[in-house]
Amino acid sequence: MDSCTYFADEDWRDHLVALADELVTVRAFCTAPEGFNGADREGNGVEVGRRRLREALPADRPVDDDLLAQGAASVVADADAEVLGRTVDDVVDLLVRRGSNDRTDEDLPTECPHPATDGSDRCVFHGDASPAAVREALHEALSADDPARHVVVGASFETLDLAGYVHRPAYNRPVDLRFCTVSERADLSDARFGTELRLDACSFGSVRAKGAAFDGTVRFAGARCRGAAGFRRVEFGGDAWFRHTRFEGDAGFGGAHFDGEAHFTDCRFEGGTDFLDATFADRTWFVGIHGGRRHRSGPRADLQFRNATFRSGVEFAGATLVGDLGLRGASIDGGLDCSGLVPGPDRPADERVVVDCTDATVADGKLHLPDDERVVFDCTDGAIADVTLVGGDSGVVPFDHLRVARTSFDGFAFEDHRGALGETWNLHRVHDPGRGRAVDADLAPKVLESTYLKARRGADATGDRTAASQFFVREMRYRRRLKRDAVGTGETATDRLRAAGGWATNALFGLSCGYGERPLRTVAVSLLLVAGYGAVFAGLGAVTRPDASLATVALENLTFSLQSFVSLIFGGVPRGATLPVRLLASSEGFLGGFLIALFVFALTRSVQR
Repeated sequence: MDSCTYFADEDWRDHLVALADELVTVRAFCTAPEGFNGADREGNGVEVGRRRLREALPADRPVDDDLLAQGAASVVADADAEVLGRTVDDVVDLLVRRGSNDRTDEDLPTECPHPATDGSDRCVFHGDASPAAVREALHEALSADDPARHVVVGASFETLDLAGYVHRPAYNRPVDLRFCTVSERADLSDARFGTELRLDACSFGSVRAKGAAFDGTVRFAGARCRGAAGFRRVEFGGDAWFRHTRFEGDAGFGGAHFDGEAHFTDCRFEGGTDFLDATFADRTWFVGIHGGRRHRSGPRADLQFRNATFRSGVEFAGATLVGDLGLRGASIDGGLDCSGLVPGPDRPADERVVVDCTDATVADGKLHLPDDERVVFDCTDGAIADVTLVGGDSGVVPFDHLRVARTSFDGFAFEDHRGALGETWNLHRVHDPGRGRAVDADLAPKVLESTYLKARRGADATGDRTAASQFFVREMRYRRRLKRDAVGTGETATDRLRAAGGWATNALFGLSCGYGERPLRTVAVSLLLVAGYGAVFAGLGAVTRPDASLATVALENLTFSLQSFVSLIFGGVPRGATLPVRLLASSEGFLGGFLIALFVFALTRSVQR
C-alpha cells in the first residue's frame, strides 16, 4: 500500500502558511524573536515593526492597531521583503516554534505514517474522506500498537470527535495532533489519555473537554479557539501548556484540577473566562496575558478565579486587564505576583482596576504589587498572612494599593512594612487615580472598628507592640464613632442611653490617656486639673493672707490644689477648711488617685510596647 505524500507536496506548505496567517497576528510577530528586536514587553519590537511596515507597505495602507491585529503572513506577503527584512517563512517559523512548545530543535514531519487510500496519494486524514470515515480512522490509528500511527499532524477536520475515547498506550509516546484545523467542534468530553497529548498550533471552531482526564502532559500552545472552550472538571495529571493560546469566545475551566505546572503565559482571553473552584497544585503562570472585556455598565471581572486554590503561587506579571481580575474566595500559597499588571488601553486614566481578593487568603510568599497606580486590591474580609509586600514603581505607598476592610493579618509582619504603612498607620486609605492621591475608603464605623481590631490582633500575634498600639487607638476611635451614631439611631431610649454612656466612657478614656497608650496625656490632664482646682480654690478663698501679694495667694492655692490631688495617697484634706472647700478637695483627691493609677497603667503599657 502506497504512503501518503502530503508532506512532500506544496499543500503542506500552503497549509502552514494559512495556519500561520490565522494564528499569528502582526503584533505577535513583531514582538517575537523571528520579528523585530526580540520579545520585549515594553513594546520596542512593535514600534520597530510599525516603522518597518510603514516603509515596506504601500503608502495608502495605514499601519494602525487594526493592521497589528491582522494575520502576519498575509501582511508580510504584501510588503516589500527587501525593505521589511522579513518574509512569510519567518512567520511560518514562529508558528512552527510555537507548535513545538518554543523548541527550535524539533523538526517538522517529512513523511506521513498513514497509508494512502485507494485511488489516491493521500491518507484519510489529509484527503477528502467523509467525517465518519475520518472519525473511524482516527480511533483506529490512536488504538494501534505502533506509536508512529499516533501522529496525525497537519490534518483538516470538520469535527474532531474523541468524546469518551480512552487511550491506553503500549508505549510512552505522545499523541501528536499539531497544526490541525477543526472547522467546527473538537469534542474531548469524558475522554482519557494515558500519555502526552499535543494539540499545539491548532485552529478550533470550539472545544468541549468537560470531564476529560489527561494523565500526561497536554499541550494547546499557540492554538486558537474561535468559539467557546469548555474544560470544566478536567483532570490535568501532567503539565498543561496553553502558551500563546487565543480564546475568542468564553473559556471555562471551572472545577479543573491541575496536578502539574499550568502555563498560560501570553494567552489572550477575549470572552468571559472562569477558573471557578479550580485547583492548581504546582506552579502557575498567567504572565503577559490579555484578558477581560468591557460592558455597557463598565469593566467586569471577566477573568474569574473565584474559590480557586493555588498551592505553589501564581503569577500575573505583565498582564493586561480589559476588565477586572476576580480572585474572590481564592486560597493562595506561595505568593501572588502582579508586578507589571496594567489596565487595557481603552480604560479611562482615572478608572480603578480592581483585583478582587474579597474573602481570599494569601497565606505566604510575596505579594508583588503593580507599577500602575490605578490597580487596587480589594482585600475585604480576606486574609494576608505570612506575606511580604513588594512595591512596584508607581510611587504609591504599597498599602495604598490595598483596600483593607475586616481583613485578617495572622502572621503578617507589620514591623517589616513600616515604610509601606506611612506615618499615619492608616490601613483603610486607598489610592484614587482620579485625584492622584490616597483617600480614606468610605467605610462604616463598624467596619473600621473590626478592621483595626483584626489588625491589632495580627500585630499582637507577631509581637509587634508598636503596631498593636497604633491599631488599638484607631480601633477605639471608631468604636467611639459607632457609639455616637447609635445615640441617634437606637431603637429604644434604653439603647440610646446605653450608647451615650459608652460614647462618654470611650471619649474620657481617650482624652485622659490616649486609650492607655499615651501616658504624657495623663500628665497633661493632671496638670490642667490641678490648675483648674487651684483657680476654684482661689475663688472660694481656701487660702487667704491679707498681707500677701496676689501671686503668692495664687501659688498657695495652687499648692493646696496639688496637696488635694495627692491626698488619697499622702494624706487627707487639711483641717480648718470650709465645707465647700473640703468637698472640692475630696473630689480632687479622688480624681487624683484615679489619674495617678491611670498614669502608671499607661506608662507600663508604653514601656511594654
